Amino acid sequence: MAPRTYVTLQDRAAQKVRQHLAREGQEDSMFRISLVSSHCMQGRGHSYQFALAQALADDDEVQESQGFRVVLSKDQIPMLEGTVIDFEDGLQESGFTITNPNATGKCPCGHHDLFD
Repeated sequence: MAPRTYVTLQDRAAQKVRQHLAREGQEDSMFRISLVSSHCMQGRGHSYQFALAQALADDDEVQESQGFRVVLSKDQIPMLEGTVIDFEDGLQESGFTITNPNATGKCPCGHHDLFD
């Protein structure tokens, strides 16, 4: 049985992650994706956090994606499953873009996804 893919990294996002891993000299590190609560909308708002991981926690799930390991907390998988991460590099803004089918909306500030 093939491993499940919870989060999809598009080619541009994967390229940026690989560049970051190489720049940090941590090509063997894992790429952790997590949700953190925001102060918006009485705690219903969440923002996405990316970090390099050297070790796994007991509740982590690992998936292979684009040649590196992506780490997710098992309790956040229901909110992250189906998420697509890309990277936009425009004249006015550049950064990761996240499309999450589990988000029920955006908070009024426009920076945090809401989950019921």
